[in-house]
Amino acid sequence: MEFKTILNTRKSVRSYTGEKISEETLHAILEAGQASPVGMAYYDKVHLTVVEDEDILKEVESGAQALYKAEGQPFLHGAPTYIIVSAAGEGNLHFSNAAIVAHQMSLAAVDLGVGTCHIWGATMALQENEELKKKLAIPEGFITCCGIILGVSDEEYTERDDLSGRISVNRI
Repeated sequence: MEFKTILNTRKSVRSYTGEKISEETLHAILEAGQASPVGMAYYDKVHLTVVEDEDILKEVESGAQALYKAEGQPFLHGAPTYIIVSAAGEGNLHFSNAAIVAHQMSLAAVDLGVGTCHIWGATMALQENEELKKKLAIPEGFITCCGIILGVSDEEYTERDDLSGRISVNRI
């Protein structure tokens, strides 16, 4: 797929068949994250956690539902794979680094025809759950900044019309 097509078709997919993606596809998506730029070249301060264990996925979702008092709210949307991007650092650089890594993996997923969605709420809820962070082997001193879900979906990526003007721009 051409890069502009990837950009114009990317969307948040919140409907999954439950089928996992292949190891080869997951590896390609993780490689896209590895190829991501990271501020100050702090690659050692970014960590990826791939969660495919159904019990852990349920625990993540129920933790988010409890924290946000949102019983029944689908935070992971039934996706069979959740990649948590954790980072360490001071200020906000770690959030920026995590976001670009997550987005790069998301674009790779679109290119490969894999359903994906950026996940914020469940990831922030993890930050409040030390026991679950230990189960997930989140490195000491790292913050769970953001994540993406992945899986096979019946939704298709279709190119959208002209997207210019969606975000205001001023030029000085």
